[in-house]
Amino acid sequence: MKKIFFFTLLTTGLLFSKTYEIVEPDALKQFQEATPKAIENFKRRKNKTLKKVENHTGTVLSKSTESKVTYIDPTYTLTRDIPRVDKFGNVIGVLYKKGISFNPLTYSTIKPPDFIIFNACLVQESKKVRELLETTYQRQAFMLVNAGCKSSDYVDNYFRDKTYFLSEEMKSKFKLSETISIVSVDLKIKRIKVEVIKTKD
Repeated sequence: MKKIFFFTLLTTGLLFSKTYEIVEPDALKQFQEATPKAIENFKRRKNKTLKKVENHTGTVLSKSTESKVTYIDPTYTLTRDIPRVDKFGNVIGVLYKKGISFNPLTYSTIKPPDFIIFNACLVQESKKVRELLETTYQRQAFMLVNAGCKSSDYVDNYFRDKTYFLSEEMKSKFKLSETISIVSVDLKIKRIKVEVIKTKD
């Protein structure tokens, strides 16, 4: 009986307790007030990014003094075990053991596009690349890579929206040091070919 009386007293007290109105900020008003600041921040970030892109040069290479061809063996040796995983994501063993060597080109049946690395600020190199595109690369896939030229300083606007920038990783991977360099894959001998075209007397 005491329990029932206590529960009745508790619920009655709750029913007749003083209530307060919950005042929440106007979401639409908050959005409208925040919009100008958000737009200003966006413009600031956009301008900063554009300036960074315009001043980006990519990794710098020197001009080649002789034409030459080298080949790179892309064989890789595993530095750790590659686990075998079942369809549930559980590791159930080892798929490839540490120390195994393999050439990824052995498993490739499609030739990737050639990389043409050049300095887009140099008239001589831009002209030579133009010639290559009009002759050798008419029906062949390619990717243009700029080395050492600001995008805002390109001497030929044709290349401005068509080139990537040479990274340190790419330079190291393909052992690049000079322009113009053409990196291609030879699927017959399973090697990466680096052809350097003389650009400096």
